Parts: sequence; structure tokens; C-alpha cells
Amino acid sequence: MCVLLDFAGRWSIPSAERRLGQTRDWKGALKYHDQNEIVIDEIVAMFVVYLPLTILSFTSWAWFGAAVFVGLVVFRIVDAMKFWPATHFDGRGGADSVMLDDYWVAFLYAMPSVGIVWLVQRYVG
Repeated sequence: MCVLLDFAGRWSIPSAERRLGQTRDWKGALKYHDQNEIVIDEIVAMFVVYLPLTILSFTSWAWFGAAVFVGLVVFRIVDAMKFWPATHFDGRGGADSVMLDDYWVAFLYAMPSVGIVWLVQRYVG
């Protein structure tokens, strides 16, 4: 599913950027690339964040929900703050950079947070 959505994103992002044209981001800055209305990169990145949930077993639905919530919150915060290496790809232009900045955030920051919740529930309760 991730691979299919990745191809769909890389195919659709250039035409979406052209159609959207110049927009303002949530800070009020003008953007010609990776506009806020383009969200397929975040959707695919969330699939990446939640990949560990396919193999980890949780002791209750509450812990599973906590892992989902923590993964989402960490992804959104780190994606908004643009920590390294996402800053390397952000604003470079092209569909690859739009997709890759979110993949790095998902893989380096948000996915491990899901694993940390699993470890906490394993040793705490």
C-alpha cells in the first residue's frame, strides 16, 4: 500500500503544485512548493509510522490507542518543526523532496515513538 501511494504521490504532486499555484502556509509565508493542501505525503508517512503496529502485540486496546496517538502527535510536531534531515529536503522542489521530508520525519522520529509506547506497556503494565 505504501509503495502504491508513494507512486501516486510522486505522479500527482507536480500537477497539484501547478494547479494550486502560490499559496500561503500556516505561518503566512508564500509557498510555490509543497503547499498545505497537498497531503498525500503525510498520508503515506503515517502508514510508515504505523508499520510497527503490524508486528507488535499490545496488552490492551488502550495501549494500542496510546501508540497510535503518540505516533500521530510526534509526527505532526516534528513535521511542523522540520528537524534534520527533513530540512535538507524541504523546499528543494519536485515530488521527491515533498515525499522524502515526511518519510524521514516518520522513520527517524515518529516510528520509534510507537516502539517506545510498546516498550513502556511491556514493562509497566
